[in-house]
Amino acid sequence: MLKYSDDGGHTWSTDVWRSMGIGSIGEYVKRVIWNRLGLTKGQPRIYEASCTAEVKTTLIGAYLK
Repeated sequence: MLKYSDDGGHTWSTDVWRSMGIGSIGEYVKRVIWNRLGLTKGQPRIYEASCTAEVKTTLIGAYLK
């Protein structure tokens, strides 16, 4: 799940969900992509990502364009 704030964390967008799908045994890498999140003016946008699955998750990197 991803949400973002354009006002320093005072208010947040609605949650934008992406499925990680059901992986096979031994599948250690899963890429999740969010597109078309809009534009922001003024303060830098703050992002918050979370996962509800009972698996170990690690954010390795993010690319913002």
